[in-house]
Amino acid sequence: MHILQHISRLLTKHFQIFMMEQTSVILFLVGGLVMAYYFMSTPEPKIEVPLKDSYDYIIVGAGSAGSVLASRLSEDKENSVLLVEAGPEETDSPLVKVPIKWFSLQRTYLDWGFKTVPQKYSSFGLKNKESAWTRGRMLGGCSSHNAMVYIRGSRHDYDEWAEQGCKGWSFKDVLPYFLKNEHITLDQLKNSAYHSTGGSWSVKTHEVTPMADIYMKAGEQMGYKLTDCNGVNQLGFCKTPANTKNGQRISTAIAYLRPAMDRPNLHVSVNSLASKVLIKNKKATGIELIKNTRKVTVKANKEVILSGGAINSPQLLMLSGVGPAAHLKELGIPVHADLPVGDNLQDHLMLVNEHSINVSYSVTPEKIKSFWTNFQFDWLGTGIKTSSLIEGSAFFDTNKDTKYSDIQFHMYSAIPSDELVKQNFYYDEETRDKMKAFHGDNKYGFAVLVILLRPLSKGTLRLKSTDPLDHPLIDANYLSNNEDMKTYLQGVRLYEQFMDTKAIREIGASRENNAFLPFCTEHKRWSDSFWECIIRKYALTIYHPTTTCRMGPDNDPTAVG
Repeated sequence: MHILQHISRLLTKHFQIFMMEQTSVILFLVGGLVMAYYFMSTPEPKIEVPLKDSYDYIIVGAGSAGSVLASRLSEDKENSVLLVEAGPEETDSPLVKVPIKWFSLQRTYLDWGFKTVPQKYSSFGLKNKESAWTRGRMLGGCSSHNAMVYIRGSRHDYDEWAEQGCKGWSFKDVLPYFLKNEHITLDQLKNSAYHSTGGSWSVKTHEVTPMADIYMKAGEQMGYKLTDCNGVNQLGFCKTPANTKNGQRISTAIAYLRPAMDRPNLHVSVNSLASKVLIKNKKATGIELIKNTRKVTVKANKEVILSGGAINSPQLLMLSGVGPAAHLKELGIPVHADLPVGDNLQDHLMLVNEHSINVSYSVTPEKIKSFWTNFQFDWLGTGIKTSSLIEGSAFFDTNKDTKYSDIQFHMYSAIPSDELVKQNFYYDEETRDKMKAFHGDNKYGFAVLVILLRPLSKGTLRLKSTDPLDHPLIDANYLSNNEDMKTYLQGVRLYEQFMDTKAIREIGASRENNAFLPFCTEHKRWSDSFWECIIRKYALTIYHPTTTCRMGPDNDPTAVG
């Protein structure tokens, strides 16, 4: 019945196709059969079986990591595994499946909807000086919710962790796991030592407009090489790799969890908020969770694994008595372990530089809504809806040590929509109105996201109360270290070089049509003070919080585990 309903909906939606020539009718029918086969071959997941009193492994958080862990651990039939997720299932939601709709998921019921506390050194142009932190609240977590960019961490970070005592975390140790999970569909990379085929996670590029080639040409004109951003060296420009398959998002829930759903030793409990880890004699023995307004206790025979990410995991640890002792005592929480949970918080800032262009290469709302675009996606699995529109990426080393990248670009092939800017960027109405007026009637354009990597500024996460339903207090403390601003200023100078290339000027763009120009007019245009004003007002999260439960050896006072 599900397949018939889907085909009926699409036939009704595209009935006018039958008025076209016979060739189009044939394409339409063939496309329908292909899509019907695809949906028939994708079984509905089996969830919500009655919970048992105990399991060998309890995994809290069915996000990017938790879905993979549940799949891997349940491969052993001797292991009983419970995967607990606070959000719903929703992997079949059109908002989730359609790559171009990624930002429509933010600030919805599928988003935790976190915000930082008002910032002291940044976010001055955002509502209440707060940064809106999106986190996926559903099966697949942020992999069901993000822009699907597949770029691995720097190999040098892995090696540094190993040198600091995290045995087994060097790049040569983790590369085999990257290779195991990947199915690269790019012919030029299939024989690379840094890529593989046959894994569960499909990787291709998000290239759907002529803008992707223009970004690459501009990079070469700056003097940078076109590279594999997941290869031997990230420095340079690349067409952005992405996790999509058959034109649709492929999250870890789709790639790993769904194929494992029918295993009798794996139970998945959605709409279930873990409220406490039960601890006895310094050992996790189970969890308490809230499901259908009821509190349920489930015991763990072997391990409790927290996969809630950089916000939910430290919150749950502190609620359970693991964290800074003074903070826990203030809230009356018995302390099981005095550890720096919630410290060392880091995040990447991005500055979204919008530009209009004089050619019709980029994507507009009208293009997205067009009949042809919807026909391409619904029946052929092609077209602009198969992309997040982040078509290009680049990495730079402003310190010239040829080791770590400290600035990154993403190139987005549209003028960010009102929904994206007001709802997700958290700009106020006046700011967005000024930016729209600056573009005038121009509908075509793109954005260069200048991203600060490796920030020295560190923030904290603390409990607001002992109520697990209360969001924690998140202080990103962005740009509190002045060295970060120095690096960011070098990043915007690289952006200016990019905008001054022949490839960019030929499409009618330059730094002179940056939509930030109506702002910070008290400073000399393009001066360091101008850019610092813009950055401190309008730089915002690119959704990469980390390090609140930092791993490290036992003798590392900043490590949690």
